[in-house]
Amino acid sequence: MSSFGTIVRILRPRADILGLLLVELIVGIIIIEKRSYTEIDWIAYMQEVEGFLKGDWNYLNLKGDTGPLVYPAGFVYIYSALYYITDLGKNIKLGQQIFLGLYLLNLFTVLNIYKRIKNHTGILAMVLCCLSYRVHSIFLLRLFNDPIAITFMHLSIWLMIKNKWALAIIVYSIALSVKMNILLYLPGVLLLLNWSKNYRLMVLALLYIIVFQIIIAIPFLSVNPSGYLVRAFDFGRKFEMKWSVNMQFLPLDIFLSSKFHLLLLVSHVGCLIWFLISKASDGNTIKERLQSLNLPSSVKEFISPKNQNKTLDSFTIVFTLFTINLIGITFARSLHYQFYSWYFYSLPFFVCLGTKTHVKLACFIGIESVFIAYPPHPTFSYFLHMFHLYLLSRTFLAVKKLTPYPHKTD
Repeated sequence: MSSFGTIVRILRPRADILGLLLVELIVGIIIIEKRSYTEIDWIAYMQEVEGFLKGDWNYLNLKGDTGPLVYPAGFVYIYSALYYITDLGKNIKLGQQIFLGLYLLNLFTVLNIYKRIKNHTGILAMVLCCLSYRVHSIFLLRLFNDPIAITFMHLSIWLMIKNKWALAIIVYSIALSVKMNILLYLPGVLLLLNWSKNYRLMVLALLYIIVFQIIIAIPFLSVNPSGYLVRAFDFGRKFEMKWSVNMQFLPLDIFLSSKFHLLLLVSHVGCLIWFLISKASDGNTIKERLQSLNLPSSVKEFISPKNQNKTLDSFTIVFTLFTINLIGITFARSLHYQFYSWYFYSLPFFVCLGTKTHVKLACFIGIESVFIAYPPHPTFSYFLHMFHLYLLSRTFLAVKKLTPYPHKTD
């Protein structure tokens, strides 16, 4: 009885999470059994890693039916494992079952994150995490690499909340090695690390992330380093407009224009700076800081190592990372259907934070509808930007300032 009582005491605080996971397990099994699998990139993934497994380590030679390999080395290793586990990629049903396990692991992590900030978002946010038709499809019926990358990213966020920064940076590095979009979180990761530790350790963490990417890519760098860098971290990659969910209202020449891409980049960086100045402060106004110090005190805090080993509260971590990622999404050059998994699990946070929840819930439904609609439509693309900007603006209004060093932790 005592053992049973111990189990009950352990499970009771997580009853809501376990209940949602049980429902999602049943739903996932039904989806795999009743819905038809749609082939998009799985065969191409298998063809790409097959070349590697046969001994060709020149990244420029690795390609599949949909084009060349354009992901970092971590992707190659993970899908090489899946290649063998799924009988050289032929057992797709087993692959779907593995991705169901991945879906549940990701959901378990996300729900635990929301559990830590439930005083700010409530139970509704946790329920909304389970209500995406498109995300179920991305995980279970498409087998994209995006869910793998974002699962590692969410695990990294959870480790930050647990104040396990060294392990969090390792897991973040793994996520980045699967897909380059994880770079969208990097400004927030470094900012939080600076607040929790100091700027010197922040710089060391950045160096570690770079070194980690180099080490796992050694087989490819030893053969053709420029080929690897061009393909795995291609910042100038051209996307096909027909798959762009967010840019269908643009003329093709503007969509492909380097000047337009530069404008998006400048807007992205400008918004990140705005976030740092307006949210990441010590509570004094910028005018007061300029008058008294001739420098923003956030900059002074950044270069001062005296505040270190501080435990950040969960809300500071989640708000910073989710908001900075949404800024990146808002100014993304192109969002494909699978990219929805990059930020879907942060949408409940923006919906439930602050006031006007019913309006933001309408945005949530609107974004989901845009990603369900096929093919992408110009009008839907326009509204997708409106939804993003509204959620971003309401979030900025909901939180006037973030305190780098909270007086109390949760």
